[in-house]
Amino acid sequence: MSEDGLLRQQQMIELEILSQVAEFCEKKGIKYSLCSGTLLGAVRHRGFIPWDDDVDICMLRSDYEHFIEAWKKEPVKELVMVSHDTNASFNQTFVKIRKNNTAIIDDLNDIPDYHTGIAIDIFPMDRIPKGMVRRLLFWFRCANYHLVLHNELPKEGNPMLLFGCSIVLYINRLLGIEKVERRLYKQITKYKNNRNLPLTFTDTNRTMFRIYPTDVFDELVKLSFEGLEFNCFAQWDRELTIEFGSYMELPPVEERKRPHKPELVDFEKNYSPNRGNDK
Repeated sequence: MSEDGLLRQQQMIELEILSQVAEFCEKKGIKYSLCSGTLLGAVRHRGFIPWDDDVDICMLRSDYEHFIEAWKKEPVKELVMVSHDTNASFNQTFVKIRKNNTAIIDDLNDIPDYHTGIAIDIFPMDRIPKGMVRRLLFWFRCANYHLVLHNELPKEGNPMLLFGCSIVLYINRLLGIEKVERRLYKQITKYKNNRNLPLTFTDTNRTMFRIYPTDVFDELVKLSFEGLEFNCFAQWDRELTIEFGSYMELPPVEERKRPHKPELVDFEKNYSPNRGNDK
């Protein structure tokens, strides 16, 4: 199968997962929205950006926590939730919902010990405090939380920044990684019920500096995506402008490439050489 054919098959599996997750959210009364490149795809292409290879949705932190607890009690058949909570070696701050009996692996020399099925990403949005001092402290805690989850220094970066990270990581280990992790999570999410505060994504050190209005989830609309309809921010123009700027302009042809280049994609079975098939 051609590379384009493989990408399209992967997209269709991601669409299947998205449909099941959206149905689960509707059933449980959980608010969600397409976001990032998936929201852009819905607006600009009425489906996947042709060269995109993932699906992103987001929720307010309170809905995100509700989603995780509801999924643990009543998981959707043939789908698997992977998070740091379910597997400590998954060092991301968001959740992936993976399809069983599929596999996608970026690096065959570095295969994780959690389920590697084709997935969609679910991101929490956190309230960020007002005032520069409080906001700087919030950003430091977010950056430290990423450092704690990885429990290792970034592979590259400014030498002074890496030196600072090494000191912070050393202190974290002295205090106890799990203890620091719990404390940081509580500090980062403590504003979640304050509807007067703006929002941000805390999943990376880049996205946490994007500030979104307080009311992004106040109103949702249905937008078409690959012939189906999914929840999206009613003010999608405002949100896309914050993230992408002039979002209706296509990138140069040479930049229209899939973001990830997996070494293995399997549409029929799991892949876990150390433990046999994932369950």
